[in-house]
Amino acid sequence: MFSQSRAIFQYFLIITLSLLCITTASAHFKLNLNVRILHVEHLADGLNVYMRLPMPYLVAHLLGEVNEDGLPSPA
Repeated sequence: MFSQSRAIFQYFLIITLSLLCITTASAHFKLNLNVRILHVEHLADGLNVYMRLPMPYLVAHLLGEVNEDGLPSPA
């Protein structure tokens, strides 16, 4: 009798501790975070620049024509 209640308690304890350790997923950059990483590679014939930025930073200026409702069409 006690072994069954102990097993149930351990089961719920494991589930509770597992749920406390789970963090939320973040798939998008936060707007208040400036993620701009630049790597510059010096070559004999020039430079290679590798950039890591959020995609909206690169295409924010590329807007289509403004529609009659005031919103731009997709670029």
